[in-house]
Amino acid sequence: MTDFVAVSTAGNITASTTGVEHPSIGSSAISSGASVNRYWTLTNGAAPLVGLPIAGFTATFNFINSSPVDFDAGADPAKFTVQRWSSPSWSATTVNATCTATPVGNRCEQVNGLAAFGDFAIGEAATYSGTVGWFNVFESATGAGAYQGNIYTKIVGTAFNLDVVAVNALRNGVKPGYSSNPITVELLDASNSSGALTAQTGCRSTWAQIAGPFSPSPAWASSRATVTIPIQASASRQVRVRVTQGTLVGCSADDFSIRPTAFTVTTSAATGGTAASQTGASGTPAIKTGANFNLTAASVAGYNGTPSIDNTKIVGTPTAGTIGGTFSAAPIGTGTASGNSFFYSEVGNFGLNADAVVDTAFTSFEAAGDCLASTSNTPDGAGKYGCWIGSNAVAQTTGASGFGRFIPDNFDVAYTTAPTFGTACGTFTYVGTKFTYATAVMTVTARNGTNNGLANAPTVNYAGAYMKLSNAASTSLNQAPYNTPGGRYTRFDALTGNATPVLDTSGLPATTGDPTIGTFSGGSGTLTFAPGTGLAFTRTTPSAPFNADIALGLNVIDTDGVAFAGNPAHFGTATAGGGILFSGGNNGMRFGRLAIRNANGSQLVPLQVPLETQYWSGTAFITNDKDNCTTLTGSNIMLSNPLRGFTVPPGSCTTSASDPVSFSNGRGNLIMAKPSGGAVGSVDLAVNLDTTASGNTCVGGSSVAHSPANETYLQGAWTGGGTYTVNPTARATFGVYRGSDEVIFIRENF
Repeated sequence: MTDFVAVSTAGNITASTTGVEHPSIGSSAISSGASVNRYWTLTNGAAPLVGLPIAGFTATFNFINSSPVDFDAGADPAKFTVQRWSSPSWSATTVNATCTATPVGNRCEQVNGLAAFGDFAIGEAATYSGTVGWFNVFESATGAGAYQGNIYTKIVGTAFNLDVVAVNALRNGVKPGYSSNPITVELLDASNSSGALTAQTGCRSTWAQIAGPFSPSPAWASSRATVTIPIQASASRQVRVRVTQGTLVGCSADDFSIRPTAFTVTTSAATGGTAASQTGASGTPAIKTGANFNLTAASVAGYNGTPSIDNTKIVGTPTAGTIGGTFSAAPIGTGTASGNSFFYSEVGNFGLNADAVVDTAFTSFEAAGDCLASTSNTPDGAGKYGCWIGSNAVAQTTGASGFGRFIPDNFDVAYTTAPTFGTACGTFTYVGTKFTYATAVMTVTARNGTNNGLANAPTVNYAGAYMKLSNAASTSLNQAPYNTPGGRYTRFDALTGNATPVLDTSGLPATTGDPTIGTFSGGSGTLTFAPGTGLAFTRTTPSAPFNADIALGLNVIDTDGVAFAGNPAHFGTATAGGGILFSGGNNGMRFGRLAIRNANGSQLVPLQVPLETQYWSGTAFITNDKDNCTTLTGSNIMLSNPLRGFTVPPGSCTTSASDPVSFSNGRGNLIMAKPSGGAVGSVDLAVNLDTTASGNTCVGGSSVAHSPANETYLQGAWTGGGTYTVNPTARATFGVYRGSDEVIFIRENF
């Protein structure tokens, strides 16, 4: 929008805007890196306006303030100024403090007192960090007629061109007609500004030469010539160019960086740290999460910055963790930064995408717009490189490339499913009887610990090849003293003095296959213990009744030595009342036996044979009145030694045992049938509590195959010698012993 005053003749003007930076902005007093990325053009139409007073006209320039904005990132509109281009030079304008943008929401700048048309550019005023001497140096793209300009960031290994301009004695413009050759060109390290500034040259005495001198004889045109700076092998944070011709000397008003192209990241123990050099899923080194290791970022001599880690560019196996720690500043002589205090939060190996290690500060002194907010080593259309130094990628290829190997700091154990033993006989269990449980499950979670501020969080990569729990002999879960079932299952010596029977673990599975190690996911997996055929207390000598307190435990530790801090992990403790629960809380144990007594009676009626279960009270065997569970079958009763008129298999059955034989309060109901044909005689009875049998016996009046009861825990020391492995025996006699003539029949009930 334009406003005119005192126009004496009607006419046309043309106003347009172009959505790119002005092609000659480099020679303006506007910073090309903090400007509006468009310019405006006002021109006379076919009938030019005339009679503009010296106060001239007002122009308002609108530009977009919504996403995407028209101006450079980081530019501050509050600092914007406006310059007018009329080839070959720029001129300043007077900017109003306020203006009204159209439409609402846009931004604008308004200038007053314009007396001529042209191109108009908007942006922050350009700044230069030095004083101009007899020569100045800037980018070759700087507009014609300029004596000030910027030098963009450069990179090691690439030659570059700059323009030299001769400056007049007033230091406010180009010195006309200059073309003297040869000139001498040098690059100076301008980082030390403690020396005095020489006003005539714009140089300081403390700026040391780092490259050159070069002595070109360039082609001069309008007091300006292009020179080529050869490839530089070393970096420099802050560089100026000094040009000398005879007694005339000038240092560039702008300084610039020559930065490394990239870091090469490795790991080493050379500086006393730990090298994270294992690329595989096994082998050494194996570094705990949170433990320190080395990273080294190599560049070129002259670099003395401090790179840092960009954790968004870490590649994991499969989940990336985070890297903590810092690099020390690189010694300028080597350009290699190193740090021994890095740490990683995850299990496995990691790789680095490009620019995972980056320095965004090495060129930070550069003027806005002298480089791009990137790590690009390819110049854009204006000849600008990225400001930042990035790193080359390090692929994570298991067994070939990357960093590692990282292992958990510790395990956590949760007792997911606690076992419960079942009692073998209602409210108690006989010593020697197998008792078992359904299942026992521990959940193991790998964690990263608390070193270096980690939160002891699960390490989700502890799975697959990175999961190192094993049942292999003498490793991991299967190490002494928990490498046998007897080492894992322990009992409390309730009777003291080791009088409590020893725990028989022979029915448990081998520790090379137990527990079953479940598939790990998210850093967690299960250990499932199997009961096999069960446990029992061994029967050697009678023991008083006791309560069984049994613990199941082992050390949760993997083949890398990662362990549970609370080892041994355990279900129950081998202490009074601390053992694994029994169903109903019935953990009482009784040393038992089965007793059978001789019986005699009439051959005319069935004969009841005294039979009972007993337990050792501590002083004697007494009836086990809690036994309501023992059962026998008639085929468990072996008949032998028939006398007088009795026969047994392989002959016919004169008498036979009842079936089944059950117990109530410890008393059995064994009945022998009355002899066939009223025979008189006797037969020996043996209750086969063992596990094997042969031959036939008599049940229900018929010969049947004899069978074992498999109740060895009820055998006794019936033959002396203190060995409780003998089946009980008795004799059943029919009609042999006669009572008083007055007594017709007598029977005892037990």
